[in-house]
Amino acid sequence: MFLGGEVLLYFLGVVAVAKWPYFAGDYVVGREEAAFAVVTCGSHD
Repeated sequence: MFLGGEVLLYFLGVVAVAKWPYFAGDYVVGREEAAFAVVTCGSHD
C-alpha cells in the first residue's frame, strides 16, 4: 500500500509538472472548463 501510494504521488507529481501550463490556462480561461476537466478525469479530490 505504501509503495502504491508513493508511485501514485510520483505519477501525480510528474503529470502536474508536465501539465501545469494547461491547468493554469484552464483556470485563467474559466473555472467551468477546469471543473469539467476534473469531472472528465473522474477525480473527486
